[in-house]
Amino acid sequence: MGARGSPPHHLWASSGLLAEQEAAGPLRLIFDATTLDMIAALPERVGEVIAQHELPHLCDTRPHEDPAVEMWLRRWLDGEGGAEGGRLNLGARSLIGLQTLVEERPETCPVLRAQVGRFASAFSHWLSVWPAVEPPRIGLPRCGGLSGQELTAEAFELELHAVLDILSGIGIPRKASGAPTGRLVPPGGVEAA
Repeated sequence: MGARGSPPHHLWASSGLLAEQEAAGPLRLIFDATTLDMIAALPERVGEVIAQHELPHLCDTRPHEDPAVEMWLRRWLDGEGGAEGGRLNLGARSLIGLQTLVEERPETCPVLRAQVGRFASAFSHWLSVWPAVEPPRIGLPRCGGLSGQELTAEAFELELHAVLDILSGIGIPRKASGAPTGRLVPPGGVEAA
């Protein structure tokens, strides 16, 4: 007898969803200065499948114990906070809580589980190459980066403090230099699955 796992797609989703997820490539993370969070918008059709088929069955007990996850559920499940008409997105502040939630009930949310795993990988990669572009400094060459966007010293500092706050909020210990020392996901998280 082989081990039985959840499929990487939802049975009620229309065909071709898995191929669309793969064709979309890695999630593109952006820093949202209004929420001070790293976010990634999911492909539109993937978000629709998650919202329609998975979110209503994801969490039986509300409010959720993790305030970041509860805020995410309120926005995307309950429709509070301007979620209507917007693309479903994932944020770094709710990453650990969402990983735990989807691992508790993987059979109810295979698409969300896959997207949370993709987000964790994209966030790990983003942290490894951050900063994408250094702010201009007199007498020093510019370092080009991923986005090619100009980053002012103020925006760089805001991003730095927000990322350090995110890392401390999800329990990643930091060295004295501020660099993360631990794993992004706890043992048994999405990447370990």
